[in-house]
Amino acid sequence: MLSIPALFLAQLRFKKIFELREILDMRERELDEFVNIIPDIVTRSTPEMKITFANRHYCEIIGRDVEFLIGRDFTEFVHPSALDSVYLCIAALNPEHPAQSHKQFHINPDGSERWIYWTNLMRYDLNNQPLELLSIGKDITELQFAQEKIGAQAEKLEAANHSLE
Repeated sequence: MLSIPALFLAQLRFKKIFELREILDMRERELDEFVNIIPDIVTRSTPEMKITFANRHYCEIIGRDVEFLIGRDFTEFVHPSALDSVYLCIAALNPEHPAQSHKQFHINPDGSERWIYWTNLMRYDLNNQPLELLSIGKDITELQFAQEKIGAQAEKLEAANHSLE
């Protein structure tokens, strides 16, 4: 049987744990709020590529709600033309080089095209085993289309210059 002082100390510890849990829950809600208001796309996945978190921007781009996405392999939502580069990017991550960025083509649910610049960060445990993949994407569609337009114009100018020679 616990003595009164031991019982009192146990009660204080429980109260402190409860208070810390409330603070942690509040911080988690604040972070969730922040991640959902920034214009970037944010996901968290297992090393096996199963989605564990998706912000509202990712849900909008994929055209599904978060409940549908959690637990699904994110490669289900990658355009077939981008799958190989996604696999290569993920495979290249290691404890010495845990982050990598790449451009990725995407088709929206309405059929329109989108380009996303992804930065992936694999987190590792103390034994260098993968824990979690954090991915942040930025919509670069306008930039990509502008670069393509400039490239096409440059080709036209080069062709016109060659015809003048």
